[in-house]
Amino acid sequence: MKDVLWFLDFEGMLRGEVFVEEFVEGGGMPMLMTILESSRKDNMTKLAVSCLYTACEYEEPLEYLRETEGAMERLFKLIYKDSIKLNSAVMEFLFLMASYDGGFNFVHRTIQTVDEDQKRPPYERIVEFFSSNKGIELNENALVFCNVLLESATREDEKKEFLKMMDEAGLMKGLETCETTTELYLHNLDKFRALSGRLIKPRSNQVVAMDHLVKKLKERHQIDLQRRRDYLRSEMGT
Repeated sequence: MKDVLWFLDFEGMLRGEVFVEEFVEGGGMPMLMTILESSRKDNMTKLAVSCLYTACEYEEPLEYLRETEGAMERLFKLIYKDSIKLNSAVMEFLFLMASYDGGFNFVHRTIQTVDEDQKRPPYERIVEFFSSNKGIELNENALVFCNVLLESATREDEKKEFLKMMDEAGLMKGLETCETTTELYLHNLDKFRALSGRLIKPRSNQVVAMDHLVKKLKERHQIDLQRRRDYLRSEMGT
């Protein structure tokens, strides 16, 4: 418990640029990476990933991960651990890294290297998350990751290669069997259809959820309109 509370406080300190610079210069990044790999407590490991996520809002930690051989590979290997919370945190970190300049090639190469070392087809581990239906947030982050990688690819051949690998890993079947119906997931599923050109048949529960979402949005719109009318009436009456 003390370790978890320490990390919560530490993550707050990492929101300051001066502290982050001193942290990196003092050798803090290797220490954080070691904790990520060696911790047997899921919550603490997830918090360590969150700390890394927060730190990478600044340039120095990003440079460390880009320039230190094997650093990103060590991080991605955590996705093979049997922990939904950790897997979800790593996926979130991956789409953060992919969103930066040159992020597509950096992340794409990292995943290929690690999956090859694990004797697995590229992206197969990520695709497994959709069909396993083990975690809603994990499925959301995995789908956001796919969209961010497609958006960060600067050339058409990069997109084609990524989609080819995802197809070979079983992405279409994974998405068609995924049971997640949250607003965020459904929004990103539509976005993935648009970005990839893939026709993904929705599950019946996703159709119901989408109908419910449309109804909810209409209700919100009506409430907003009524508020505007009430405001105009009050203004005209003064």
